[in-house]
Amino acid sequence: MIDQNKLGLGLYRVWWKSGGSSLAAVGNGSDGTRWLAPTNWIEPTTSPDWDEVLKMEPISVDEGSVGHEHFWLDHIRHARNLLDTILDTEDGE
Repeated sequence: MIDQNKLGLGLYRVWWKSGGSSLAAVGNGSDGTRWLAPTNWIEPTTSPDWDEVLKMEPISVDEGSVGHEHFWLDHIRHARNLLDTILDTEDGE
């Protein structure tokens, strides 16, 4: 089982017990609890079911070669594109 309190804040590849994986961000809520925001979900969750996580691997970024501003803008743009694809697919069903 994943101990979310030992996870550092940042980006991760998450593998699910049910199969598949997600790119996700882990952050802190105002009360100190960890939240999880997979880029292929409709919205982040402040109370994820950590028991559903098989494993997590941090995604490291070489800060010397990637500017913070561009990195986060590109990440947000990618997440929005994924969300648009999901919503377009659901609309077409």
